[in-house]
Amino acid sequence: MEIYDISMTIKPGMKVYPKNPQPVVETKTTIEEHGFEASKITLGSHTGSHIDAPRHFKRGGASVKDVPLEKIIGPCKVLDFTDIGSGGEITAADLEGRGIEKGDRILLKTRNSYWKKNDFPEEFVSLSVSAAESFAKKQVSAVGIDELSVEALRPAGDYKVHDIMAEAEIINIEGLVLKDVPAGEYLLCCLPLKIDVEASPVRAILISGVDF
Repeated sequence: MEIYDISMTIKPGMKVYPKNPQPVVETKTTIEEHGFEASKITLGSHTGSHIDAPRHFKRGGASVKDVPLEKIIGPCKVLDFTDIGSGGEITAADLEGRGIEKGDRILLKTRNSYWKKNDFPEEFVSLSVSAAESFAKKQVSAVGIDELSVEALRPAGDYKVHDIMAEAEIINIEGLVLKDVPAGEYLLCCLPLKIDVEASPVRAILISGVDF
C-alpha cells in the first residue's frame, strides 16, 4: 500500500485563483507568553486543493456540508492527459475509450502538474464544454484536475463548464497535486470542512494497492 498526498500546502504567498484572497496566518498566542500556541487563519473557500459544491454555480444547489461523502471518497481513476499542450482543452473525444462509467470519480493528470511558477497561469489545460457534457451524460460522481479550476479563464459570466457540472451535481475537485501519481486506480479520500458554503479546502489523498 502506498499513500499519495495530492493536496497543496496552504501558506501565505501561494498560488491563488484571480480575485481570490491570499491566505493569512496570524499567531495569536505563543508558548513563551501564554503557555500554548494558537493561530488565526483567514482564507478563501477556494484556496488550494478544494471542492466546488453545486451551490457554487447552481442557485439552490447543495452546499459543501450537504455533499454526499461517497461522491468524493471511494475508488477512483487517474487518467493521464499530459500529451495535451498547455492551454489546450480535454474534449469528449479525448475521454472516449478511457473506461469511464456511471458513478466514477475521475482525476485528470495534465501538464498543469509540471507548472513550476507560483503564480496563476493565464493558460492551462482545462475541460471543454463537450467533456463536461460527456461527464454529465455518464453521471460521474466527481472530476478532479491539477489546476485551481476545471475551466479555462473566460469573460465574466461565461462559465458553461461549471454550469454543466453543477447542474449534473458533479463535484469538482480543483487544485490537486498529481505530478508524482501514475495513471491507474486508487482509493480516493477527499475530506472538506463541514461548512454551509459553496466550496471548501480539502485534504485529499490517494491510496494504491487497495482491494476494492
